[in-house]
Amino acid sequence: MVSVCLPVQASEESGEVDLEATGALTISEVSASSIGYYGATISWKTNGDATSQVFYDTEFHDNIDDYAYHTDVDTDLVTEHSIRLTELSLGTTYHYRVRSAIPDTEFIDTSVEDDTFKTSSPAPPPPPPPPAPTIETNLFGTEGSYPISSTGEILETIEGISEDGMLPITLPKGTIALDKDGELLGSLAVTIDETPPDPPESAYIIGLAYNFEPDGATFDPGITFEYTYDPETLPEGVDEEDLVIAFYDAEAGEWVTCDCTCDPEANCITACVCHFTTFAIIAVPVVAPPAPAAFSVSSLSIQPAEVEPAEAVTIAVSVANTGGESGSYTVVLKIDGLKEAEKTVTIAAGDSQDVSFSVTREEADSYTVTVDGLSGSFTVAPVVVPPEPAAFSVSYLSVSPRLEVEPGETVTITVMVANTGGESGSYTVVLKIDGVKEAEETVTLTAGDSQDVSFSVTREDPGDYTVDVDGLSGSFTVVLPIKPPGINWAMIGGIIGGVIVVGLLIFFLILRRRTYTRL
Repeated sequence: MVSVCLPVQASEESGEVDLEATGALTISEVSASSIGYYGATISWKTNGDATSQVFYDTEFHDNIDDYAYHTDVDTDLVTEHSIRLTELSLGTTYHYRVRSAIPDTEFIDTSVEDDTFKTSSPAPPPPPPPPAPTIETNLFGTEGSYPISSTGEILETIEGISEDGMLPITLPKGTIALDKDGELLGSLAVTIDETPPDPPESAYIIGLAYNFEPDGATFDPGITFEYTYDPETLPEGVDEEDLVIAFYDAEAGEWVTCDCTCDPEANCITACVCHFTTFAIIAVPVVAPPAPAAFSVSSLSIQPAEVEPAEAVTIAVSVANTGGESGSYTVVLKIDGLKEAEKTVTIAAGDSQDVSFSVTREEADSYTVTVDGLSGSFTVAPVVVPPEPAAFSVSYLSVSPRLEVEPGETVTITVMVANTGGESGSYTVVLKIDGVKEAEETVTLTAGDSQDVSFSVTREDPGDYTVDVDGLSGSFTVVLPIKPPGINWAMIGGIIGGVIVVGLLIFFLILRRRTYTRL
């Protein structure tokens, strides 16, 4: 046996091999069957889906390719293989080996045992036919022998009559007579039952009871009994119309009434019987035949009520036989009004039996279940895909003011954090200045939401500063302020003083002119 590592499962829908599942390919249970004169069937099994091919010859070869004959490769990928060999020679021993492989792969396996089979030889001539069967009879003490076919067909009418002439019996030609096991009937006998079973309470056996043997023998069509009775022998109070032919059911331990007709004018009761046992005329009451089988279906159970696609649902009911006889009943399961399956059960009178079905559905939906008038439902729930875990992205870095700041002035650094996953989660945003961690802030976001995260920083020393927030970069610059030029207060004072002096000179000049003018 050769073992290799190969894919062992093919898709039922596409036929492609599932390369993810691996195992050891082995060939086992190689056998030959249905061997005839000119053909035989070779069967084997593999533990993975593979092709089928048989090599055969009238002698064994170490190399399988040296065999004189081989079948074409059956490309159907199966685990149970069966190939029919034809056009063989009769009475010949053949050596055979089998091969299975996975197409388009290196995986192949070949049986190594020297398996053989021999085709059939012509059968010897049949022996002479046995003598024709007969049925031996002893009817009311009269013996006879009558021909009967191998199938139980009576080939000559059999007749007899009781010694008192009250009960004639006729088995017409063509009647099929079999024993209780369905085998050919070899004998028939009718004798007086000297000690018949007791009749039902308050009932009477009228006349003689007869034992028809063998017990359980059957007849098709049934035999007509014509019992004649003497009305003078009827007990007081018994009405002739109450007379019936009955047989004794030994297993049940009771007399059972036959379907019969009483003719009070002819003093005769007629019944058709299909089997042999003890028969007699009985004055009622007698045990009526049991009521026929009757069935009721209840207790519909659907478990589980909700499943995933392709998950099995078990549907069960209880079937009860409420009648008086054993019988069979077919339980029919319908899904959404269409017949899904059926099961037939045989139940004894008064018993019940649980009947269950297993069904699957691929499509998510609600399905209505009906079993013989009982209804329910089950639901195939859609496959719930779990949400993706929280995932975060950081974008839109901004640094404000964008250009320059003075020492100690606040710089605001802002980014937007977004949760791009399928679940809520937390994320920590880390701010670095010149590669050194400056600050961090943790935010919690629901799936699909985003949030701005801001940091405020200051620097006293002038210079350029590099900003990094989770891979996003920027910068800001701190510069010293420019001082305006100083005020020359001495010059300003001199100018003001000069203006005042000039003003005073002008004032005195004007005042003096006015004085001269008065003079």
